[in-house]
This record gives sequence, C-alpha cells and structure tokens, in this order.
Amino acid sequence: AITPLVVEFWNTLTSLLVTYSGAISLVYGSGYFFHGKQRASRLSVQFWLLGLLPLVIGLGSGAFHGTMQRWGQVLDEFPMVWSALI
Repeated sequence: AITPLVVEFWNTLTSLLVTYSGAISLVYGSGYFFHGKQRASRLSVQFWLLGLLPLVIGLGSGAFHGTMQRWGQVLDEFPMVWSALI
C-alpha cells in the first residue's frame, strides 16, 4: 500500500482527476452557460450538466475507493445511475 489512509490509492487518484475535469469544465465554461442577466437556455443547462456530472461522479468514486465503506459505495453508484437517467 502506498498510504494506510487510502485503501485503493490509484483508483482514488484517477477519481480525483475526473472531479478536476468536471470542475475545470464548470469554471471555464461558465461564460457559455449564463450570458449576463439573461436566463439560461435549455442548451446551456445541458452543457452545465456536462460539467457537473463528472464532478459529482468523481467525488463519489473517490469516496468509495478511498474508504471502501458502504456509504462510499452508495456515493459511487448513485451519481452514475443518475447521470445515465438524464
């Protein structure tokens, strides 16, 4: 083991990269989501979800692979099922 604090180190690390890519998508794409005081169109909300979903999936996957607990498994699987239904 690389560290005793993280159960599956490499899976947790790659999960954090997925989280990072979602966060970068939200930060750099925020100018395309809301234009001034106008309301967001349906298309811009879909692009917003494209940034949000990897962020949530990465956080849940990192929680599960870092702890290997039941609550982490729920946090890992629920966002994936939720994103598949959208």
